[in-house]
Amino acid sequence: RAFSARTDDGGLSWNFQGWMTAYPYGVRSVMPSTIRLRDHELLSVVRRRIDAHDNEELGRLDLNWVEAQYSNDNGRNWTKRSMVAYTDLSHHNGNPGALGRFPDGTVGVAYGFRGSPFGIRAKTSADDGKTWSHEIILRDDGLVYDLGYPKAVMLPDGRMFVCYYIATPERENQHIAYTIWKP
Repeated sequence: RAFSARTDDGGLSWNFQGWMTAYPYGVRSVMPSTIRLRDHELLSVVRRRIDAHDNEELGRLDLNWVEAQYSNDNGRNWTKRSMVAYTDLSHHNGNPGALGRFPDGTVGVAYGFRGSPFGIRAKTSADDGKTWSHEIILRDDGLVYDLGYPKAVMLPDGRMFVCYYIATPERENQHIAYTIWKP
């Protein structure tokens, strides 16, 4: 379950601030990516998953998505802001998102998509994560579902650098790759 913590001494000690999500059993929230929107305001995306084992005949039913959480008190209290995107439509465990903010204030999120076609996708938000654009396909040439775990860095020229791992038809072994994009 994702939470926020704060350090005021360069990482020597940490203070728990608050849980990012509620705690229903069978629903996880992990691997947050967080940006500061304004003084005291934070936006985070968390990797979510529901594991349902209701019917032995059906087997495992998975739901995997990225969800936006918002705090207006530096991470002490969090509320769900929006559903960002599904990251898998079968049994491949989903993927975390990576956030960044473009110079015009638009928020961008990149994430691995483990459904077919496998690849790296993105969305943007012009209202601090309340709503999200249509899905942007950054690449859809993943050879297998095991890809993603993106990390994002904003470049000085206003573009987002997204790094992840992937296997492609051209390079069948998983490798580190990147995409640089701007909406």
